[in-house]
Amino acid sequence: MGSRQLQVSIAAGYILLLVVACIYTGFYEGRGMYSWMAVAFLITAVGTVHWGRKLRDKHRSEGQRSLYDLEEKRILSDTGKCTDSCDQKRGLDSACTPSRRASYANLLVVAVPFIMAVLYGAHLLTSPVSMQGTLDQALRWAFYGVFAAGLASAAKLPKARAVLRTGPAACAAILTAAGLAAVYGLLPLPHAVLRTASAELSAAGARLGGLLEYPNTLGAVFGALLLERLASLSRANPRAAKLRQALGAALALGCAASLLLTESRGAWLCTAAGWTAALALAGRAARQQLLLQTAILGGGGLWVYRQLAGAGLAPAQLPGLAELAGAATCTLALSLVARGYCPSAPQRPRRPGRPAPQRLHHLGLLAPQRQHRPGPSAFQRPRHLGPLAPQRPRRPGPPAFQRPRHLGPLAPQRQRRPGLLAPLRPRRPGPFAPQRLRRLVVTAACCAWVGLALALSVPGSGGAGLVRTGTSTVSARLLMYRDAIEQIRNTPLWGRGGDVWRSVYRSIQSQPYVGAQVHSGYIDILLNLGVIGLIVILTWITAAGLLLYRRRSPWLAPFIVLTLHAGIDFDMSYGLIWLLLIWIPVLGTNGIPVRRMRALSMESRIFLLPGQIPTPAHTYWIHLVTRLYNRNSPSHTLPDIPRPPEQERVKGKRSLNYAPRLIAGPAAMLFLLLSMVSLSLMQSERLTGQALQLITMKNNPEAVYLLKRAIQLAPYRSIPRLVLSSVTDSADAEKLLREGIKYNPVQPELWWGMGRIQSKQGNPAAILALEKAVLLDRYNSGRHTAVLREFNALVLRLNRAGRISGASCAAQTGLALYRRDQLLAHTLGLVKNVRNDRKFRITEAERQQALLLESSSSSKAPLPFSQPAIRQMHP
Repeated sequence: MGSRQLQVSIAAGYILLLVVACIYTGFYEGRGMYSWMAVAFLITAVGTVHWGRKLRDKHRSEGQRSLYDLEEKRILSDTGKCTDSCDQKRGLDSACTPSRRASYANLLVVAVPFIMAVLYGAHLLTSPVSMQGTLDQALRWAFYGVFAAGLASAAKLPKARAVLRTGPAACAAILTAAGLAAVYGLLPLPHAVLRTASAELSAAGARLGGLLEYPNTLGAVFGALLLERLASLSRANPRAAKLRQALGAALALGCAASLLLTESRGAWLCTAAGWTAALALAGRAARQQLLLQTAILGGGGLWVYRQLAGAGLAPAQLPGLAELAGAATCTLALSLVARGYCPSAPQRPRRPGRPAPQRLHHLGLLAPQRQHRPGPSAFQRPRHLGPLAPQRPRRPGPPAFQRPRHLGPLAPQRQRRPGLLAPLRPRRPGPFAPQRLRRLVVTAACCAWVGLALALSVPGSGGAGLVRTGTSTVSARLLMYRDAIEQIRNTPLWGRGGDVWRSVYRSIQSQPYVGAQVHSGYIDILLNLGVIGLIVILTWITAAGLLLYRRRSPWLAPFIVLTLHAGIDFDMSYGLIWLLLIWIPVLGTNGIPVRRMRALSMESRIFLLPGQIPTPAHTYWIHLVTRLYNRNSPSHTLPDIPRPPEQERVKGKRSLNYAPRLIAGPAAMLFLLLSMVSLSLMQSERLTGQALQLITMKNNPEAVYLLKRAIQLAPYRSIPRLVLSSVTDSADAEKLLREGIKYNPVQPELWWGMGRIQSKQGNPAAILALEKAVLLDRYNSGRHTAVLREFNALVLRLNRAGRISGASCAAQTGLALYRRDQLLAHTLGLVKNVRNDRKFRITEAERQQALLLESSSSSKAPLPFSQPAIRQMHP
């Protein structure tokens, strides 16, 4: 298999990866990524070794070349392609080398993920909040870097680039088909449709979550894919195959309908912003087509939304499919008609002419001059003579006829040449009569289609309301942002590693809202890596956006949608979003024609190497340049300048670039290590799942063996430790949990498990563990009740053991925690529009446990917070 076929196969593999990411819940929180990471890192290690070998052979061959030795290379003047790959790497022929801007864009896209991986790896050497979360983030970013490197390498070839352009279309097809199939009951996806009775969360009572199982992120993805499809339709050739146009319009219709079914207002606004950018960058013909296709496909999406929202996203199967087919048929027919009457066909790119020769300006006066074509010299009129200057001589031929104007109407007329008395050619009919009328009819039909769809989709017209008006989600996000900013102030520059918000949000939240994600990708990066990581990401996004804008790329609109929506939701927790954010700049900056360098039409080339050049060599070099550029003059007219002696030549580069050769070996070892780590984590995850199934089947011995093996493979993961501590004896369980707390010090489940085990042993150290379990989860009423119950059991055990002081300390600590819960509940009662999503309150069971603690307390010290007795507050 040649290199080109290999690149095309790699491009097809990347499309397969994109489809698999859609199936595996968008790689949410790395779900299903370990196997792909292991394979990718292993392939990268092998490729790095191969690259190092090629680099070594290249340096060996270059070290034997002389500075002034000519290399004969045959240049195909028609195509501008060279037969030697050295020119491609040296940049001597612009037709053989990629654009410099594309190279910069590829370097940027590849470098930033590896920089982020290095930052997370540096956190592993310190004490992050979550060791497992930090390791996962480092592996994911390294995987994104490998993905970007392979994608950029494949996108350099036109065939592979053409294959890669179908990737977003494949993603749109799988997401649309799965979502609509789940709505119509054709595919059993339990979390594809999110149903709610709250009008603030959904106007139709249900929202489409699709394969991603989250409507907001799914809406952002559909918005980006819709704009990509619209740009493709508006720029496509109207003479293309009708089936191809119909398939593109069908995908766009599915994306538009699914975008509306998600009911994500943020995704709608970001899509509108991206559509505005696409409209501003489009040409005249593309702009008119973009408007028409948006109206047609948007109207079709509104029709589908009206049908499904009216049925609560649970339509009757056969009638619903019939209505869907009817709406799709009308939409596709209108789209094809609009494509047939486009304002102007897209202009074909002009054939590149022969480039004009350029002077070597760094040579000064020694540079060869531009040679004129053979022929008479151009006439130059001496302007300093004024009217006395001679006029430009006319071309030889018959004298021009001059009509004597002083004779007036009696002057003779100009005689026509023979053959000019033929009838004039009829004027071609302009586009103002039939074609303009047809365009007006098509435009009117599109407007009527959209108007009818809008009229049936507003409240009070028999259709479902389109926009929900609640602001509860906005207020919850503002609370999250405020709490996150307070946490960022502790470590603003460096951050605290991976999964910071998931680990600490329950201990810092000001109100009992539900949100394991901070709902802002940029704030999440601030929490993890501080200002340093945020600067890296923003620099990458800004530079990629500017490159797309300067090339007027149609991929700019999807890029805007994804980057804007990532700021108001946790889209960056999905690996699919990062794959698309890497995919778009690579395709948007490769293959677009830009201003290139000049291709030299010569058969012999010389290599210019930096350094001090001696005078004889300099003279000989000027002689060669003169020979190469003055092709019209015979070679025997040039002076015969002798070749410099052998001792004055500079043989090759004296200082070879050993850095890439030295990096290749360690990089291959590092990628091999990352592959092994990914395999270990994947195996640990699989063994944990098998152990949970065995525990439900009451097969504890086999489950214990699997859990121990899972902990050995992935010691940072806390789930196997928690499960194993619940089925093993106390001594081993305490050791397991203590090690888990060392790796995840702010996880309340580990402290709660530790407190329970130590309480059963009658160990006073359980007081600290139980208190930490409450403080790290402030608004968990069920957990607080269980902690007070465990405090009562600990007090009884300590009293029986005769440890009265320990029992009194345990009782006072439990009562202090109860007083704290009372204060929190009282404070929340004073707040208007409180976000009590976790249903935090003082339960009756918790109050009873507090009464038991008060009765068993032997200390008469004043109660914390200067609160009255429990019996006085709760008679």
